[in-house]
Amino acid sequence: MNILTFSLDEIQSYGKNPRKNDKAVDAVAESIRQYGVSWC
Repeated sequence: MNILTFSLDEIQSYGKNPRKNDKAVDAVAESIRQYGVSWC
């Protein structure tokens, strides 16, 4: 195992992070309104 040490200013977020997709929020909310949510 290798342990790397970085300073905080060297760390960058991943630009293609799927969690940062504000454009999809309205579409997902509408889908939930129409079809509900199944957790199983």
